[in-house]
Amino acid sequence: MQAQLSEFIDKAVERIQIAHDGLGHSHGWRFLYSARETFSPDTEIAFIGLNPGGDSYEPPVVSVEEGNAYRVETWEKPALQEQVRILFQGLADRLGAGRHWTDMLDRTLTSNFCPFRSQSWRKLANPRQSKRFSSELWSEALPYLAPRLVIFCGCDLLN
Repeated sequence: MQAQLSEFIDKAVERIQIAHDGLGHSHGWRFLYSARETFSPDTEIAFIGLNPGGDSYEPPVVSVEEGNAYRVETWEKPALQEQVRILFQGLADRLGAGRHWTDMLDRTLTSNFCPFRSQSWRKLANPRQSKRFSSELWSEALPYLAPRLVIFCGCDLLN
């Protein structure tokens, strides 16, 4: 199973890069904000945002192996990071069964519905095709996953 998961991620990364270039995106992309190992049917929590923010190019990121990006990275605008940290502190207090929030966050599959960076959801390049690509990508990813809890961050997904 681990080989299938790794193969899926590798193929997804190729497809993301091709779609990034073909759909006119220019700010880069991110797939996982967590370690590759969190892309697994054993992962209990998934945290899914809309898309990576940013108004300038950053190199593509496949995964963050040092720990969850919401915890280990320093972002220019840290408000969302701080909110996610507070959320996971509360989850760990209520559901953690003795686990520290940093451990819970690091074990969470963290990604975005759409991997392409943009200044805002409304400024996403080629929005119709980008959303279609993202829907297809996640439709293919879901059979590999079985989280008990899924947290969606963002309310503009259907717009």
